[in-house]
Order: sequence, then structure tokens, then C-alpha cells
Amino acid sequence: GLADAEFDARFDVEGLEHLEAARAGGRGAILLGSHLGAYLVGMHWLGRRGVPLRLMVQTPSHVSPTLLRLFEHDEPPYPQSGFALRRGLPPAEAALRLMRA
Repeated sequence: GLADAEFDARFDVEGLEHLEAARAGGRGAILLGSHLGAYLVGMHWLGRRGVPLRLMVQTPSHVSPTLLRLFEHDEPPYPQSGFALRRGLPPAEAALRLMRA
């Protein structure tokens, strides 16, 4: 619920120019992040900038309505549900999802 300027003031971002250059050139990028700490805020930061995301992540139970919409996205060509990880996923399906990502 923060205004963009207040939200942006909470981040110290480096290397954004590389992502912007890839997008401007019609390319995608693979971003790797740590699952330790407040990893969900990075997804919010990217989402507020209109960066289309496909996430290889286990959907947490404590997620905002904004991220919940992203995690439930089921539209082609890249339905997010096909990337979602969860406990109890059969090993073959988990491996297939990693390969697809």
C-alpha cells in the first residue's frame, strides 16, 4: 500500500541497467535470488516496474494479494502454475518443472 517513492526508498538496487538492456533488446533474463530473508519483496519491486515474472518458487502461504495473483496466473504461453513447486511433488514432475524453467 505504499506510494512508489516511499516503496523505492526502501531498496538499494544495483545492476538494473543490465535487466533494462535485455528487455529493451527483446530478450529475457534469468534472475537468481536467495530464499533466505525477505525474498518476496524483490518480486514486488520487479512487479511494480512491470517486469513480467515467471517464478520457480514454492508458493508461500503468507503472500500478498498482488503476488497471489501472480502465483495463480494460468494464461499461456507461460502459466505460472506450471512452475510452482510444492512439498510432495513427485520427483519426476519436480525435475520436469526445473527443466521447463
